[in-house]
Amino acid sequence: MPLRRPLWCLLLSGLLGAAGCSQPEAPKTNADAAKAALEAEQRKKAEEEAKKRIVPTADPKKIEELMPEGPADYPRAAVKSELQEIPEGKTVKVAATYGQEGKSFEIVTVDFAGAAAKIGQAYWWVDRSVDQKLKVGYEKTGYVQQWYKSYEFHDQEKKISKFMVCAGSRFVVSVEAKDVPMDVIKATVEKIDFRKLAALK
Repeated sequence: MPLRRPLWCLLLSGLLGAAGCSQPEAPKTNADAAKAALEAEQRKKAEEEAKKRIVPTADPKKIEELMPEGPADYPRAAVKSELQEIPEGKTVKVAATYGQEGKSFEIVTVDFAGAAAKIGQAYWWVDRSVDQKLKVGYEKTGYVQQWYKSYEFHDQEKKISKFMVCAGSRFVVSVEAKDVPMDVIKATVEKIDFRKLAALK
């Protein structure tokens, strides 16, 4: 006659058996984590590449060709260009000097190319209009050759004049001079063919 096991033994063996069958879940392999990390890295690289997508700058020589001759008292003395790099991309700066030392001004043209979004940040007047008298002078916005937004500032005390024009979506032409009449600055800048400048790529 087989021996009967006490009830508590049966219960205990059942519990032990259940415990033995119920193993904790094995941790997931590194494959899934590696795949997720790789996908995240690829997305990041794609975003960075999109931001750094190179937009070619205009040929500096073509910008130089658009720089006008100066008036008799301020003949054009020199034109030089340089390539600059900023986090958003490459830009080209062309500077034309008029007059002589002590009596001169410089027309600076910048092609922001791939960094064109910086224009709205750096030149608030592009998206705003102003016409006001200041304690020391005035500032106002307007248009050159009907289409191109301009900004004009004059400080009577310091005798400083500024005149800037935004040409298209990527070019800004600017002058900042001391002891140079505003009408001379404006007349020279307005000789630039802004339609041609804005079309350069």
